[in-house]
Amino acid sequence: MQVTVSGYEHARGNHCGTTSISRLLRFHGHRISEAMCLGLGEGLEFVYLTGPSLNPTRYIGGRGPYLETTCFRNLGVPCTVHQTADPAEAWRWVKNEIDAGRPAMVQADIRWLDYYNTKTRFGGHKILVVGYDEEKQTATISDNEFDQLQPVPLDSLARARAETAPPFELQNDWFEIRVPERLADPAVAVPLAIVAQAEKMLADRGELFGVAALERAARELPAWREAADWQWSARFAYQVIEKRGTGGGSFRKMYADFLAEGAVYCPAIEWHGLPERMRRIAAAWTALGVELRALSEQEPPADFRPAAALLAGLARAEREYYSAARACRG
Repeated sequence: MQVTVSGYEHARGNHCGTTSISRLLRFHGHRISEAMCLGLGEGLEFVYLTGPSLNPTRYIGGRGPYLETTCFRNLGVPCTVHQTADPAEAWRWVKNEIDAGRPAMVQADIRWLDYYNTKTRFGGHKILVVGYDEEKQTATISDNEFDQLQPVPLDSLARARAETAPPFELQNDWFEIRVPERLADPAVAVPLAIVAQAEKMLADRGELFGVAALERAARELPAWREAADWQWSARFAYQVIEKRGTGGGSFRKMYADFLAEGAVYCPAIEWHGLPERMRRIAAAWTALGVELRALSEQEPPADFRPAAALLAGLARAEREYYSAARACRG
């Protein structure tokens, strides 16, 4: 028999995590935009990883790993992330949430979600499970990439939730969320999130994260042409800048929308021209993505130095933006 969460409204969105948060909050009576969820989640990042065990061997990303939990924390929503090696326990929690009339938020690898029909592994995907039919052995998924709810076999969902391919090593991750009737005051939450985002990107975290990683990637990008998987590295970088749920411009376009929306609660955002600064940064990211896509389609490998120059300019622009954003501290 089919069991479905009553009253849940599915909709597409730009990004899996922010769409899942926004739809979940809407289900509980709070209309928070996807862009606001990204901003309150302090979701911008730049991560640059290299190594033979990675696919591709040059791996970049534009959002942070703790967007969802940070957003809930800044909104005053209790949220605990659970993991288990027991697939039966993992499914039991999802089933109990749905039986209680609540969507269940989980993390999964798209490789094993049948409706994607892909061999590409990506284990950072957030989805809401909003129904199940144990007789047919299917679950019903709310996925930001699709216009309609998607059915998926329970065994496929279990495999997707337990995929251990790096850099995501899943252990049936799920989010226990209890949404209160009242959320945190946005006049407090918005500036705090903007400043925390800036401090994180400027902090000394080695050369794997933040602006320092941007600067390192710009220095190393010319040598990408020597990598065995140079085409895939360039193509993947384009995809995670402009496609794959970023909303365009490596999440910066959507973050600019957050800044414009947040200016209602924090006038310093407009005083320092933060939305327009971020729109220019987003456009520069898009230009870099286009350049990397073109490089991925050329053979033999072309000169990566023009792309490196674009990335170096982005590193400077982002450093300047985050330095200015500190002024929202009030």
